[in-house]
Amino acid sequence: MKKFLITLLIITGVIFSHSADFYYNFDKTIGKKGKGQAEFDYPVDITRDNYGNMYVTDWKNNRVQKFSEEGNYIQEFGNQAAPKLSLPIGIDSDNDNNIYVVDYGNHRVIKYDQNGNLLLTIGKQGRANGEFRSPRGIFVDKKGANIYVADHDNNRIQVFSKSGDFVQEIRCFDPENGKFYPPRAVAKDNNNNLYVVFTQYNNIWKINHKGEILLKFGQKGTKPGEFDGPRYIAVDILDNLYVSDYNNNRIQIFNTEGNCKAYFGEKGSNAGAFNRPEGIVVDKTGDVFIVDAENHRIQIFKSSDEMRNRSLAKFYASINNMEEAYNYYVKVFESDKNNTIAKKFILDYLVETLKKEKVDENIKIIATEILEIDNTEVEAHKALDTIREKELQAQWRKKVRLIIVLLIVIIAVIILVIVLKPAKPKKGQDKKNKVIIW
Repeated sequence: MKKFLITLLIITGVIFSHSADFYYNFDKTIGKKGKGQAEFDYPVDITRDNYGNMYVTDWKNNRVQKFSEEGNYIQEFGNQAAPKLSLPIGIDSDNDNNIYVVDYGNHRVIKYDQNGNLLLTIGKQGRANGEFRSPRGIFVDKKGANIYVADHDNNRIQVFSKSGDFVQEIRCFDPENGKFYPPRAVAKDNNNNLYVVFTQYNNIWKINHKGEILLKFGQKGTKPGEFDGPRYIAVDILDNLYVSDYNNNRIQIFNTEGNCKAYFGEKGSNAGAFNRPEGIVVDKTGDVFIVDAENHRIQIFKSSDEMRNRSLAKFYASINNMEEAYNYYVKVFESDKNNTIAKKFILDYLVETLKKEKVDENIKIIATEILEIDNTEVEAHKALDTIREKELQAQWRKKVRLIIVLLIVIIAVIILVIVLKPAKPKKGQDKKNKVIIW
């Protein structure tokens, strides 16, 4: 029965996580094993630029392959001209669509433009600041100005500016046991906390910019929240953490407190199954792109409408496009009246709109809409009270004008009556004094 249900889900194209909040529609795969265009020999990591183009490190083919948003092959780079890549591994992009590749075999990071043109090389083999020993993962801070590199064999995260200047070292040192740990991957949430993956120890650290450990979660196992060789981590715009659980052939999703919210996947080669998942990227709509390494492909999963609306609402708010953010938060609130974030945003947006509006009819509509969501909103009540006072004043002025008009009419009538009333003849007047003109 279980196999039948799994087969049914694959046929219908829906991959459910073990949570009502997370489910994904399987979209498509890109690639197969080989050395040609759109073929891979153990892909490792993935990133996307602002146009939706995908860049994948093709480990054993010593190259990066670029695909369009639709999954069409565009180009490859890193293997034609010096400096050539040797076992490229981690990859990420910045807001200018520059691509940063961890050149594992050469112990360095190489920066390219979106067309694969060399811009910069960072580092060499060594232990000093700015040098690497078997670097693995990379994270480019799109809000800030730095890049973070997991310097695996030096047991540290190294931080650089986007121009390649060394900024700081964050040692992966646990003061509780006095041990150093080798980091595999690194990512950052929207509150500037770092998450570092330690594959060998099956756990993840949440640390601040000083390297102070705020939280540890994970241990070896197969239960939710446990790992068997975690590899890469991605943080979406809603601060959900996606971790590739390599030997368990699944993706686990956590909140920033280290609680497992959902997971999906199993070993296999069918749609939605994995054979050693590695790199992950989540876009602004909540769609998930996963490197299925030993199946030599990329798998793409479309998020649910609820996830899409929440993600896009947060995205547009983050770039201060409040009108678009409002439109998506309305959709979120329509489907979930208990969503306090959506409710607060909608109310704040409408109140600000209310304060700027000058047309009374529009003010009434906005204020009414506010009170339908929160009947205690003071600004809406004040606005409606003000309009009522204005309406009462207008009604009073109308009555006064009507009274004045009526008085004028009455006075005019009286005057007309007086003027037009025929004069009475005087007593004793001689009736023969009439003058007749022929």
